[in-house]
Amino acid sequence: MSRLWLLLLLVACSHEARPAPTAAQGKNPEKAAAEALPPPQPMPRTIPPDPRYYASPNIPDPLSCLADKDCISDAIVDTETGCCVAQSDPMPQTWAWHAWVTEHRLSPDCHDANCKPVAVPATLPRACLLEARCENQRCSNSCVATDAGVR
Repeated sequence: MSRLWLLLLLVACSHEARPAPTAAQGKNPEKAAAEALPPPQPMPRTIPPDPRYYASPNIPDPLSCLADKDCISDAIVDTETGCCVAQSDPMPQTWAWHAWVTEHRLSPDCHDANCKPVAVPATLPRACLLEARCENQRCSNSCVATDAGVR
């Protein structure tokens, strides 16, 4: 029995009282660091807007970029609803626009969309069509004008 009392005494003494954490101490360090950052600057708008891309108020610009990491090359959606894939050829676009369109296509806004199948090309696209980059604050592919016809 004395061993039990000794064990309880050791456990009780080993836990020291700690002051309650302050608001700053209680935060996740990553979250606190993120809150200290200034809000991200909006991307510059593409002027004039490219008529091949779905555009709606309050969505990211499909082509405006600041660095190569802002760009991707993928299929684009129709310009009327933004719900259906318009063509199978990869087109340059921003990651922000691509993510917004993906969420839009999964939203209730597109549940009733009647999308037509898109023809699958017989060959893989040229590598330059898949290599998106930011050039003059506008996403483009790495094809030269004579290779792809459109940059």
